[in-house]
Order: sequence, then structure tokens, then C-alpha cells
Amino acid sequence: MRAKVLIVGGGFAGASTAYFLSQAGIGDIVLVDKESHFGIHSSGRNAGLGRQIVPELMAYTSAGMSFLRNTNLGTGPLLTVSGSVLLAKTSTGLQEIMDCANQWNVTYKALCAQEIYDRWSMLSKSIIHGGLYIPDDGMINIQALLSGFLNNAEHHGVTLQTSCEILGCKQQGKPWILETSQGDITTDIIVAASGAWNRSLGDSIGVMTPVMTSFRRHLFVTHPLPVTKRVEPFLWHVDDHFYIRQYNDDTCLISACDATEMEPQSFVEDSNALMKLKKQLNHVAPSLATYEIDRQWACLRTFTEDNIPLVDWDNGANNLFWVAGLGGHGATGCSVIGEQAAVAIAKKILD
Repeated sequence: MRAKVLIVGGGFAGASTAYFLSQAGIGDIVLVDKESHFGIHSSGRNAGLGRQIVPELMAYTSAGMSFLRNTNLGTGPLLTVSGSVLLAKTSTGLQEIMDCANQWNVTYKALCAQEIYDRWSMLSKSIIHGGLYIPDDGMINIQALLSGFLNNAEHHGVTLQTSCEILGCKQQGKPWILETSQGDITTDIIVAASGAWNRSLGDSIGVMTPVMTSFRRHLFVTHPLPVTKRVEPFLWHVDDHFYIRQYNDDTCLISACDATEMEPQSFVEDSNALMKLKKQLNHVAPSLATYEIDRQWACLRTFTEDNIPLVDWDNGANNLFWVAGLGGHGATGCSVIGEQAAVAIAKKILD
């Protein structure tokens, strides 16, 4: 197989890059994923919380939320606008998110601790100094977003290939010749968009991967609850690190935002995760600790050293581009990241 651009990884990073490259009129793009379906790891396992205010990532999350609210990819609404309440334990934490909202023109309403507790009495008073209500935040339809990127990319000529694992490199750059489980692929440019598996990709093609670290997080869905227990807008505590959102009509999704460093090859769920969740909830929201949990799962979130996504050419290898380290806000920011990658790659092709 011959390609102008080979994108390795079919989650949000790779799919959004393929979408924007194809929108720019770049042809001969191939997107491969080693799994049997696209997006079965972090892109398909996250909580889908669309949050504008993430202090270190505002350039991605603010514009990313605008994309989600205003774009039609033909797969249904990308965002259900429910609003969010960002909780802070300290005046410093509250001021930081308020400063971000003001700097980036995010609409909000400041809430005092009593207003929050009156509405969400399950929260512990000791963890709340105040909060911000962000009416334009909401819940991302991650399936519609990923399939929308992929469907549109394919419609514009991108070749999509699953069950295609990169096994080795027969020639580095100008062009690359890669050995895969589906046969050799020759390509002018490689886009490394494999999330937690980027290090394995780097090893396979013989390049040094930029430093990135993956962390495991667990998510839990409650047993059906009375309608009076609905959680809308969603709650996210920026200091004590937990969130809760409505999942289905009568269930909630909860996470204690646990973060255990882990290599993807050894990824397993923690058998004690539920016990740890209950311990955290006893501190932040005691009544939530009594909710019966019906199911749980885990995912990996991958970060660069400075927690800013890496969207750039490799420092050493020719024609290798990284779209990596999206962290915990890839669903929100992937449109901005994918477009940024596509602009840089298209420029090199067209120059």
C-alpha cells in the first residue's frame, strides 16, 4: 500500500487529524488502527464531559467546545448542553477558574458555598468554598464525534484500516516503509496518534518517543436512582478531584479522578477501585458513597511532561508528526488539535 500520509491510531487524535486533512483537500491519506474497531480505548471509554475552563488548556477547550456546539458532522448532536458547576475548596482555586472565565469570555455565574449546598446537599460542606456555574458546558456524544470524524474523512477519500498493527520499519523517511500485520505500507509522512501506545509505535519504527506518561482512571455507573437524585448540570471538583454526571435517565456516572501510572501493555483494572471510590466519596460526598454501583471500567489518559498536547514534527526523524498527550480532555479539545496538526502537515505537503 502507498500513502502520502499514514495516520497511526484511530481515536480522537488520529480521526480528527484525518478529518481536517481531508477537508483541506489532501489526498492519499491512510488511517490505521491495530484494534478491530476504532476508538475502543481512551476515546471510547471517557466520561464525555465538555468543560470549557481547564486553566492550562484553555486554547484547546474553549475553541473545542465552540466546535462541539456549532458543528454538524452528520452523526447527530455532538454536545448536549446541560451546564456544569466547577467546585473549588479554596478561594485561590475559585479565583483561578474565575480568572480563566474572564480572560476567555466564558459565560458564568459565581455561586457561594451555601447556594451549592442548598442545591446539592449530598456534598460535604468542608470541601466547598464556592463554585462557578457554566451554562454552555455539557455532555459530549463521544460516539457521534468519533464516527463523525471518521465518516467524513472516508467520504473525502481517506482509507480506513482496522486490525493493522505496525510491526517494524524497513526504511526511515523519504519515504518510510513500514511492516504491518496487513502488509507493507510506504508513506511520505507518518502521524503518530496512538495515545498510550505511542511509545510502542516509536519502538517499532526505531525512533525515540518524547516523554509521555499514562495514568489509569476508573469510572462507575450507579444503580438506577429516584428522579429526585438527577445530577444536572454535572459537577466537577477542581481541588478534591471528583466528578459526577447524569449518565442515563435514572443513573449517574461517578469518578474519583484516580491516577495510577501504568504502561498500556500491563493495563488492568484495579480490583480495589470501588473500595477506593467509596473512601473518597465518604470525604467529599458521603451520601454518594451509599449509591449502589452497577458497573465500572477504566481507561488510560496520557500526558506530556508539561501537560500540553504535543502537536508538532519530531525533532530528529524526517517526516514524523506527533499528535499526542491529549490528557484528560481529548474529546473536548481534539477538533482544535486535529486542525492544528492538519495545518502543519498540509503546509509541508504543499510547500
